[in-house]
Amino acid sequence: MDLMLYIKNLEVKIEALSNEVSNLKLENQALKLENQTLRLENQELKNRLGLNSNNSSKPPSSDGYNKPQPKSRRTKSEKKAGAQKGHIGKGLQLNLPVSKTVMCKIDMCTCGMSLSNLKGKIVGGAKVADIPQIQPTMTEYFVDQTICPKCGKVHIGKLPDNVHSGQQYGENIKVFVAILLNFGFVSIERVRGIFNDFFDIPISTGTICGVQKDFANKSDTAYSFIKSRILNSSVVNADETGIRVDSKTWWAHNSSNDKLTYVEPHKNRGGIAIEEIGIIPKLINSTLIHDCWSSYFKYEDCLHGLCNIHLIREMTAVTEQFGQVWSREMQDLILEIKAKKDLSISKGEVSFSQDILEDYYNKYDEITEIGMTENPVVFKTNSKRGRPKKSKPLLLLERFIKYKNEVLHFAKNFSVPFGNNQAEQDVRMIKVKQKVSGCFRTTEGAYNFFKLYSIISTGRKNNESATNVLRAIFNNRNPSFMLGGSE
Repeated sequence: MDLMLYIKNLEVKIEALSNEVSNLKLENQALKLENQTLRLENQELKNRLGLNSNNSSKPPSSDGYNKPQPKSRRTKSEKKAGAQKGHIGKGLQLNLPVSKTVMCKIDMCTCGMSLSNLKGKIVGGAKVADIPQIQPTMTEYFVDQTICPKCGKVHIGKLPDNVHSGQQYGENIKVFVAILLNFGFVSIERVRGIFNDFFDIPISTGTICGVQKDFANKSDTAYSFIKSRILNSSVVNADETGIRVDSKTWWAHNSSNDKLTYVEPHKNRGGIAIEEIGIIPKLINSTLIHDCWSSYFKYEDCLHGLCNIHLIREMTAVTEQFGQVWSREMQDLILEIKAKKDLSISKGEVSFSQDILEDYYNKYDEITEIGMTENPVVFKTNSKRGRPKKSKPLLLLERFIKYKNEVLHFAKNFSVPFGNNQAEQDVRMIKVKQKVSGCFRTTEGAYNFFKLYSIISTGRKNNESATNVLRAIFNNRNPSFMLGGSE
């Protein structure tokens, strides 16, 4: 009897221990899963900390004081730094007529002898270019009334078209206001301060806004002209950047190339804005260069080219953070193609031979195959809903595989740029405007600025100064002659 009881107690203990072991296994499995999750999260946070302007799309301003050391992709040459032997130097050269001369001489010798009446010889000199102190002028217009002595008809003179009754600001002041606002990106309040302090001209912020509005109203023809030329361009760079309008986030949509700049603000970023602005949907057989944003790929009537500068930065991050071979080799291949293309263009060639293109395409495929061995597709092993999360290297690799033709489009067509720098340079100034002047208080103010910014930028791309462009607008002349250029 005692033996049976003993066995019964042992069975109870064994069952209890078995339950405890089962619970510990479940707990261990949960801890392993939690540990794996935390490891992945920790790695992801480390990767984020490792991102900077050299290996991602983050702007240089986000680097703070921990700016990464610049890493040049150029190979080191045997030449010394600086100008090479035989280089003809160029100093400051201002071809201005001399309006004043000053003779620098010593009037008294150290021995006490006067030298003021003695004639010496010129042994040296210098030229100083300067501008005279700006003094405002006031022109007064009188309207003359004359009576014909023969027939008695009364004739009354007319004021010029841009002159109205009473007192007003002239062309130079208005053009300078527009230059400060739309080319210098100075805030309205600072423009008022500049005129008060530098020119001693009182001008209210309301008048400054009125000048801006007047220029914008006169620029509709030029703004539409730029848009029509963009639609007929063979290559269009596209980008968008966030702006603040009336305390809300809007987007400045840019369509540009090396001769034209067209920027239009919109409260949406995606397809709604693209459709309403109406440039990209109407591009036929043109090449649209962009940063692989999905909204652009919806339009199939145009060809697409990806910004390889963006891709190189992302490949740099994959190489640095994950140590993958394919990203380094792909980066080397794309830079090799670019160097070969630049050399071919310098020789007057307009395209690669078919054999060279096929060789580059084959190398591209070989590298993506290496990438697939380094990043095998992950299949689900648990009952969690949804697709398994893909790593950053795999996502980038899949983009290279899916958009192979778009990545290498610059190699097939020599007129297609390597990257989207043109669009980024055009929208960069918008960020400067926002940093210097702050947000746009009204939607009208935003539209007015982007009209004039687009026109000034286009004029400068075609070697016309901002002053000439704004004078043409002020005098109601069609500035298309200085905005079109040759594509």
